[in-house]
Amino acid sequence: MKLKILPVFFLLYGAAYANIAPKSYDFKILYNQEKIEGFVQIPKGGQFGTTSLKRPTFNEMGISKINFPEFQTQINWEKLSIYGDIKYSTFKGGATLKEDLITHSKIIPKNSNFKTKHKYIDYALGIKYNLYSFKFAEFKPLFEYSIRDFSYEYKADIPNQNNKISGKRNFGWGQVNIGMDIINQLTDKYCIETTFKYGVANSKVREFYALDIINKYNIYTDAVKNYQLTFLFGIGYKKLEFKDKQKDRQNYIVQKVKPNLIFGLEYKI
Repeated sequence: MKLKILPVFFLLYGAAYANIAPKSYDFKILYNQEKIEGFVQIPKGGQFGTTSLKRPTFNEMGISKINFPEFQTQINWEKLSIYGDIKYSTFKGGATLKEDLITHSKIIPKNSNFKTKHKYIDYALGIKYNLYSFKFAEFKPLFEYSIRDFSYEYKADIPNQNNKISGKRNFGWGQVNIGMDIINQLTDKYCIETTFKYGVANSKVREFYALDIINKYNIYTDAVKNYQLTFLFGIGYKKLEFKDKQKDRQNYIVQKVKPNLIFGLEYKI
């Protein structure tokens, strides 16, 4: 079975629960602060000489930390859960280039004021299954399909010239992720949720993994209306390596996040 068919298969399997009322619904809003490393290599037509290798780096774009919101929702049955997740990250960079840069076949000399705008949007739809549980822990294999939109815009002011160089590039791709969600219930109010995801390599995604370790502390429970409010805080690690299949020079993006500070709230009903 081709990987493209698998998301449909799992979603249809989830639809089989449509006539069974869910046990609960989860809604999360998260704030992420990432320490980011990597680069954005952008050629033109995949030709030699149209891009500097593995540049510009986030460091030379004046970017070291980014902040963005994340929204999650999850529907839970006895053992099955279906979830959706949206990460919306926009950030800007600004720095003076210390050496000449070639990007998308445009030469930007050193000492230029180099400004960039970045946008990353990640949509994910997935499924978890409670494979094994005992008093203090649950083990849930997961499968998800993620769609990523990427936008990169740059503008350079050339020193001693009334001249500006600018450009914009957009990409989009889909990927399949597999992984495990482990919940360790340490007290009635406190648990640790560890989620690991590994991206199945394809023609564009060369490497992807993400690890989140989230502390969850219940701050309010209404037994009559049957809802809970939980405070979330934790850390995460991530690596993404995107590289297309152009022959000579590729669109090549690497992001390394270590660590990601995560804060948020979970509302369960």
